[in-house]
Amino acid sequence: METASKPTEASVSINVSLLNSLMNLAGELVLCRNQLLQAINSDDRRLLETTGQHIDLVTSEIQEQIMRTRMQPMGCLFNKLSLLVGELAGEAGKQVGLSFAGEKVEMDKILMDAMEASMMQLIRNTVKYGIETPEIRKNRNKPNQAAMEISARHEAGHVVIDIVDDGIGIDPDAMVRRAVDKGLIVEQQGFEVAAEAEKTHLLFLPGLFDEGEETGEFCRFAGLDTVKTDLEKVGGVVDVNTHPDRGTQVRIKLPLTLSIIPSQIVRLGEERFAVPQVNLNELLRIPADQVKHMIETVGGAEVIRLRGELLPVIDLAGALGIERSFVHPADGQRYPERRLSIADRRSKNHSIPESTYEGMERREETDRRRHPDSALNIAVVSTGKIKYGLVVDAMNDSEEIVVKSLGKHLKGCRGFAGATIMGDGKVALILDVASIGEMAALRTCNKTEAVVEDKTTHLEKNAGSQSYLFFSNSRKDRLAVPLDTVARIEKVDAEAIETVGGSRVLTYRGGSLPLIALEDAICIDPLPEKDHYQVICFNVDGREVGLLAAPPVDAADVAVELDTRTLKQSGVMGSAVLMDQTTLILDIQQVVKNARPEFFHEE
Repeated sequence: METASKPTEASVSINVSLLNSLMNLAGELVLCRNQLLQAINSDDRRLLETTGQHIDLVTSEIQEQIMRTRMQPMGCLFNKLSLLVGELAGEAGKQVGLSFAGEKVEMDKILMDAMEASMMQLIRNTVKYGIETPEIRKNRNKPNQAAMEISARHEAGHVVIDIVDDGIGIDPDAMVRRAVDKGLIVEQQGFEVAAEAEKTHLLFLPGLFDEGEETGEFCRFAGLDTVKTDLEKVGGVVDVNTHPDRGTQVRIKLPLTLSIIPSQIVRLGEERFAVPQVNLNELLRIPADQVKHMIETVGGAEVIRLRGELLPVIDLAGALGIERSFVHPADGQRYPERRLSIADRRSKNHSIPESTYEGMERREETDRRRHPDSALNIAVVSTGKIKYGLVVDAMNDSEEIVVKSLGKHLKGCRGFAGATIMGDGKVALILDVASIGEMAALRTCNKTEAVVEDKTTHLEKNAGSQSYLFFSNSRKDRLAVPLDTVARIEKVDAEAIETVGGSRVLTYRGGSLPLIALEDAICIDPLPEKDHYQVICFNVDGREVGLLAAPPVDAADVAVELDTRTLKQSGVMGSAVLMDQTTLILDIQQVVKNARPEFFHEE
């Protein structure tokens, strides 16, 4: 695929009236300086307060006017796109009627330059591969001239750009088939992807298109994964809506500016970090004595139940590799944190005879399990379809910060989008919400392959009750499988389980029954050693397979509202709150395929 080169411009057009306004404000600033010097020399406190208020107003107006100097109308970019469409249409022998809307919508020139290459790539692919020749359009009862519209508008502090055409489009089912053929998703997952929005999301999977591919309907979306990555770097998102023979809509959403942004300042130990408010949903504070009950560990991941929704929780210190610490309420000193996870809390009846901290006195009246400073602070953040809770030590005020780019030596650091200088002269790093989510996912589920988002299973389609078999793999994890998939359940001695060729087997009914431990198939705590195990037997593709489980095993009829986003991974359909406990619903066929892929390659 051809890519557009990113233009570099060293000049910008500014209206003379804007320059006049800046000159007037510069004069106001000089007056404020003189008033401030007079107030200091005369030690007039009232005059100092009045002058401070005046300076605040003037600097806010200067900030607003200077921001406008970098705001450019979208018409500047539209003119370039118009020339590109005319050139490409002439080379391909196609007729394209191009129209624009929102030419006067203004956007930060830095962002406009950052998205220009992506826009060029999308337009190039649309004209070359997404629009039919006049002959083909005539045969399909379409006008000889294709229609393309590029529009821009302001929406809630963002600029929304739509690229709409009435060209070929793509059958969403064809995307699923191609993703399966490329090995990006397994065939069963492809069958279970039902919603069109989920199918079009496959277009963003890396590897869906072959390098140098020049024919076929999918060339229309070649390089879309790169476009998505580039836009996310500047806080943007991209969505695609396509229909066969009806055309395609590509929507890009970008912030108005990246220079000065409102942010929530959070604290981790002695360090401060900024969370852009565009990514901030809400702030939570959980009292210390409720943390153990509100934070659950499921499938190796910590989650919080928020208004009926399971929300993943990420410890910012762990994500950034910072040693956690706490201030002890008894002496006000900072000590290293001993808890291994967020949910680790001892009960109020538990006591420690002697402190393990050097120099710390034995616990007396003050216990940080009940102290207000031990409350858990969580910032609920989101970007695109990712949403999670970020655990920090403290929440400070909201501030408008000036974004500074990181130096060359810090460009490789993940988790940060930039830096800012605080009022006291110290530096605070700006958190990259998307990058932190990816870092946490890689660390907690590094054995899990990337799979397609939001697969809709038969569990969601059944609104009534279903029979499930419930079992455990460890004390923390509760799992379930549909009861109609279970062949039988056997209780076996641990001594009867053999390991042959690196795989567990059980001599059973005159033959060998292959056994699978869940930790070999999904991201989950290992099965503890026991004298006896439960073996749940399944028939998978004509082969009998046993799944090791810890007793007890129970069955019940329950109604399931499946969450296919929060705890989903390869081998796990999703999670649900069943009988007041978070439960992972397993996809047995995928579990077997993850643990014993050779079963599916044998003839």
